[in-house]
Amino acid sequence: MTQKRKNRAYECIKPVPKLCAQTVVLCGDQSDELAMLYGQIEVIMRRSDITVNDKAVIELSFMGGFRISSILRLSGKNVKSDGSLYIEQDKGSMSLTYTSFYCREFWFDVKKYNYRPFEGLSRYYYHRLFVKLGINKRFEGNSKQSVTHVGRHLKGLSYKNDNLTDRDKAKILGHKNIENLKYYEKEISANQER
Repeated sequence: MTQKRKNRAYECIKPVPKLCAQTVVLCGDQSDELAMLYGQIEVIMRRSDITVNDKAVIELSFMGGFRISSILRLSGKNVKSDGSLYIEQDKGSMSLTYTSFYCREFWFDVKKYNYRPFEGLSRYYYHRLFVKLGINKRFEGNSKQSVTHVGRHLKGLSYKNDNLTDRDKAKILGHKNIENLKYYEKEISANQER
């Protein structure tokens, strides 16, 4: 890094609530619980004691549905000139572009100074942080609380009414085959039967 990064305060803005509303509709009887979870995420994103790095991970996990491991590999080379992120996903899934709503200024600086903002952090760090912040949910068929996977799970539920083929949904979520989508469909069916 040739230039020294500035220690900046980043202003976080409220994201477009489309995903939140879409997820809440899909989850039937749990809609109030899920709306509270997304409300909790929005409150967390406005807290001053949470670092912008952690807010960026929370946003990409919940609004983008990305795996923590894919997020942690991001660097300045993944930020396009318009501030959108090119995210290379794991496990044979297609790479996607995501536009940040909360942490856009942060990503512009990551590009400008071309650094890895999550270097030295692990998914275990984010597991502990999410638990501390109360970000977790037990989904149908799971014996344990989902923690770092909650955002991906909710993103999977949100694709139910999209005009995407099952193969496209599987690729976006990073599943090698469409059989793994049945897990999310099972969750939706269980909620609708209640």
